[in-house]
Amino acid sequence: MLTTIVILLYICVVLFDFLPSKETRSTKERVIYCILLTVSFCVLILYSLDIKVPGPTEPIRNVIETLFKPSK
Repeated sequence: MLTTIVILLYICVVLFDFLPSKETRSTKERVIYCILLTVSFCVLILYSLDIKVPGPTEPIRNVIETLFKPSK
């Protein structure tokens, strides 16, 4: 059920947001828009199928701890 809702919402986004403004956007903007739309669609589909998607929290925490580790 959740997967169907996600698919329907993304169809609406493409029909009502992407297609009407396709001519006014530059090629670079369209490519970035499509990439972000595809990535977010894939993540939401995985979430709706109860597949755990790793978050960026742990790698960011490791980088911050490495950079700001107090030196002795």
